[in-house]
Amino acid sequence: MTPFLSRCYASRGAEHVELIAAALCADRQDYELLVIEALSDKGYQFYWSGTVLPATSWVKQYPAEAAYAVALARSVNEGRQRVALGAMTRQPGSRDVAEDDKWLQIETLGPFTPLDAQFSVYPKKTVPNMLRETLFGQPDPTKAERDEFGDHTPPLATYAVLDAAKMPYLLTSFLEDSGLRYQSLFQGKAQEELAEHAPYLVELTEDNHFTCRLFTGPDGIGGLWEKELGIFLRCRAGFDALRKHLRKFIRLQDADGRWFYFRFWEQRYAHCFFSTACAETHWMMMVTQEHSLAVICPKGSSIIIAHAHRSVEHTNIIASKPTEEWVAGLAEEESNRAFQNKLIDKFIFSNSKYGHIEHEKAQEIVKILLEQAQGYGFESEYALSTYVSVALELSQFPAENECYRKLLESAKHPDTKAELMLKSIVYAKGDADD
Repeated sequence: MTPFLSRCYASRGAEHVELIAAALCADRQDYELLVIEALSDKGYQFYWSGTVLPATSWVKQYPAEAAYAVALARSVNEGRQRVALGAMTRQPGSRDVAEDDKWLQIETLGPFTPLDAQFSVYPKKTVPNMLRETLFGQPDPTKAERDEFGDHTPPLATYAVLDAAKMPYLLTSFLEDSGLRYQSLFQGKAQEELAEHAPYLVELTEDNHFTCRLFTGPDGIGGLWEKELGIFLRCRAGFDALRKHLRKFIRLQDADGRWFYFRFWEQRYAHCFFSTACAETHWMMMVTQEHSLAVICPKGSSIIIAHAHRSVEHTNIIASKPTEEWVAGLAEEESNRAFQNKLIDKFIFSNSKYGHIEHEKAQEIVKILLEQAQGYGFESEYALSTYVSVALELSQFPAENECYRKLLESAKHPDTKAELMLKSIVYAKGDADD
């Protein structure tokens, strides 16, 4: 066995760090097992290492860090210390969970299956069993609610914000026939002109046939679940107070003073708007000084539930009305996250070499690689995804390879660089197969 070195990346909650680690071992696999155990003892989870080389080779490749790395390598031995972890450097964007973040709690339920035709089922369900308590249960009032209302705490009602634009002329007919209380979030001239494309607030009851249709999938009769019509809310404030509050941010202004509609009910992005512990989310989820929201956002075959809690400790949290920049920023983050997940599924979870990695760690690996690629001017999805695939195939950062580093630092167009990197990997794999 010989001392090996590498730059490693690990996390603990929202804190992400990098460090140089030395281990007395036989190969990369042995190295990572030892480092994983050592980091785990300190409460960190390992998720990536760069080039793993014998110490003599590693310090030649990274002379700027040679003195420090050699000291680490010399400290490992076959006795009680086969691993030496260097100083941990917190990565940009890393943070501890702040106390003020605790006003917002996020829960994920699923995967679940929407209702089917329910032949031979009696009584028929109106919501899947997994979602019933979340949607129609009556939990005990919180301490803040008991302090505020005593023995007269209002019941927790269930609402939906549904988008008529997804089913023009049909959704409004369904609502009219449902017998449920509903009202557009638009009013005046906007409602007159956009009635069939407006968002509607609907107070749901568990025993209603329209409620059943909302949670019925394509295997049922008249199911609406696949239409992705909107989101669900729970609140004690009452219909009128909730509608008044939602109308406050139905339209927002951009930096130039122009108005636009904020489609906060859109399922693709709703979980971002309501599960980010920030001043804007706090403003949206506090309906009144006494009443807060729980927002239930469908996402694929699961749902994300964001609970806002009002308590004495959180009365000093600054609230701020959402802005166009805030909405655009979160939407861009979600698009980036979707792209990252696409790369994770394609290049990590489909690869037996990396299939054991947890999703959170895979996200951090891909995030690091994308930031590197962008640092070399890569912008297109093709170039970014190619950089990630090459790095994973090499099991090292491309810039740590002299040939790839020269290519990355060249004046060629980023897409051309990506194409040449990919061809090099393909040729190398072909030679290896031969």
